[in-house]
Amino acid sequence: MTKVQDIEDFTGCTIGYVERTNLSFIDVPGQIATVVFVRGCSIRCPDCHNCELQSFDETRKTTVEAVVSKLNELELSQWICFQGGEPLDQADFVRTIIENLKPSFKVCIYSGYNMELVKRKHKALLALPNVRMIKAGKFLLKKRIYNKFLATTNQRVILKHQVGEDKKIQWDELDWINNSKEFIEEEVNKSCYEEVKEVKEIKEVKEVKEVKEVKEIKEIKEIKEIKEIKDIKKIKEIGEHVNQTCYEEKVY
Repeated sequence: MTKVQDIEDFTGCTIGYVERTNLSFIDVPGQIATVVFVRGCSIRCPDCHNCELQSFDETRKTTVEAVVSKLNELELSQWICFQGGEPLDQADFVRTIIENLKPSFKVCIYSGYNMELVKRKHKALLALPNVRMIKAGKFLLKKRIYNKFLATTNQRVILKHQVGEDKKIQWDELDWINNSKEFIEEEVNKSCYEEVKEVKEIKEVKEVKEVKEVKEIKEIKEIKEIKEIKDIKKIKEIGEHVNQTCYEEKVY
């Protein structure tokens, strides 16, 4: 069994510890997510509800390739949510998985570390374009709150948005007061809205272009038909004139 002090050995590795993956409708409010439960945690909160995942069990060792292959086959989930155990104790392993996911996936990470440490020590992870939500903070039973997305008052959540024409990345932080599941769902949907809107606008521009092309083809066709009608009419007039001339000559 791997010791806690050996965690630094993960740096640069593509080997990590994963217990299981589950489909979830609650871990990212309003979204369908697949949760990746990594194994191993150095924080070891006394009141952890996944205490069985705190040890780095050698029988759960796996590769980035194996995890990515399984996740990229998913069609129902829009989000991949990393929980544990502690995902950031295997930050390099988790980051490598995320880098190789389908671009359409959005990523959420649950961590027991405080948000300041997460922001300071895991900038490369936060900079990945598909990492969209971080939920951070220990689970402390004495600070337990109910009917909220965050389980305790010390926990925090940040959501990534792309703002402005240059699509600058902005992290919006939500504290424990404003984090009902409905509120988080609204914020998550809002963060996804700009992407959907952009795709829709591109589609609309494409459709307008296609309509314009169809219209131009139709106009060209109509012009061609008018020309053909004129040509037929002209041929008919010439034919009538020839017939009339022949008739007059015959009468004469």
